[in-house]
Amino acid sequence: MNIFKKNPRKKIWETQKTFHCSITGTCLSLNEIKKIFRKHDVILNRDYRDYEIHGLAVNVTSIRNEVSKSMNNFLDSKYTSVIRIFSSADNESGLIQLWEEFKEEGNIAGAYWALMTHPSVSQENLYIAFGEIHMLSHLNGSSNREHIRDIADLKKQNNILNETNKEYKARFFDLETHLRKSKENAIKAKLLSIDLDKAREEIDHLRNNNDIARLREENLRLNDNCLKSEEEIKKLTKLSINSREKINELSSEIDFLREDLASKEQEIKTIEKKVFALITGKKIFCNGCMLNEENRINLCGKCILYVGGRPSVVTRCREMVKLFGGEFIHHDGGIEENISRLPSIFKRADLVFCPLDCVSHEASLFVKKLSRQHQKTSVFMKSSGFSTFLKQMSDIADNPILIDSNTTKPENNDMNTTQ
Repeated sequence: MNIFKKNPRKKIWETQKTFHCSITGTCLSLNEIKKIFRKHDVILNRDYRDYEIHGLAVNVTSIRNEVSKSMNNFLDSKYTSVIRIFSSADNESGLIQLWEEFKEEGNIAGAYWALMTHPSVSQENLYIAFGEIHMLSHLNGSSNREHIRDIADLKKQNNILNETNKEYKARFFDLETHLRKSKENAIKAKLLSIDLDKAREEIDHLRNNNDIARLREENLRLNDNCLKSEEEIKKLTKLSINSREKINELSSEIDFLREDLASKEQEIKTIEKKVFALITGKKIFCNGCMLNEENRINLCGKCILYVGGRPSVVTRCREMVKLFGGEFIHHDGGIEENISRLPSIFKRADLVFCPLDCVSHEASLFVKKLSRQHQKTSVFMKSSGFSTFLKQMSDIADNPILIDSNTTKPENNDMNTTQ
């Protein structure tokens, strides 16, 4: 028998604890975790955030219990076909080749579970797979910046569409006026055609009389009028057809633009509601001055230190902190400013923000070290976007004691906040 296949697959609690966070986050959805918790009567408060539920799942998987066994069985059942493929590998090279192929196809969750629980994979390759999954989470976070730029572009496009819609409305009004005149001309042409028929009848009647010369002159005149009338009828008919086709074309275009505009306006309203909710927040009872005058965030003169970030976003954050009644200090994390200035700045700060996607790894580690030394609350954000900063400020409004607390909380792999 092949020794590589001989040992039984590992259970989730038998895998290295370092990998539990990435396994639960990658291979299980929040709805699946909640379903397993409900099955075992694990009570989840309604105000639990997603990362708190994820943290509970990570803690549960560290030991063998009824919940972790259910999770293990669920994952084995969910990824049965992938596990069977990985189990067919004759050596570790074949196993890693399968991992690369599944990763290339984007079928990562099942392949990650099959690889991390395989009995014969080396520790080195486990850490390589773990690092690749870790980097994917960073790449997903960077897409938030693209969404912010998309929102700005959509607003510009919305303004352009509004102006275009006004122009189309004006053109549509002109075409309706032109069509109305064309219909009036068509009626006139029909009346002329009736008069022409009557004239022809008179000509036929006059031909029976003796005044042939006068009748011929009258006939020539009437024929000339008839030709002019027929030519005018043709022109009016062609103009009427072209106008109707143009109106139908513009009507279809206007309907499309209206639907597109309504969609864009709905997206903008959704974004505006989120931003407004973040700005207004909940009432804050400040321990220093007990301000309770408005239903919004009030920093009460607290000092906010922002390390790293994009210059354009930093400017908006500065304005927002000032609006919230706080003081704002910025350090670029060592790009142009010397990172050795951070310890002196830290002494002034009551709360520290650090966007992990727009700051060096060295600077973020230094901020964590200073946070522990000075017992400061530090918020490590996945995105440097302005909306993320507003969301964190809103969370501070929900839990204002974070600014004044001098106690140290244990770090959580997914909370990104240290004290």
